[in-house]
Amino acid sequence: MRRVEGVLGQVRNSVLINAADVVLAIGGGWGTLNEIALAVRLGKPLVLLESWEFKPPEGTVPAVARWAADPAAAVAAVQELL
Repeated sequence: MRRVEGVLGQVRNSVLINAADVVLAIGGGWGTLNEIALAVRLGKPLVLLESWEFKPPEGTVPAVARWAADPAAAVAAVQELL
């Protein structure tokens, strides 16, 4: 029997990312990676803080992604993208 919470968590991620103007990803859990992937696929501006680093097979990091060095830089990047 499959746990319902896991399925609902993925639906929640989709709803949140679809509703977001900017996505701020903090940390490196699997749920965070799922949210990052959704943001990139939807073309949502994405700020990453102490989070996943990735390189797609085609070799270019999506233009929507930027990494922040610290929390203040992350907040500044989000404000700039709004």
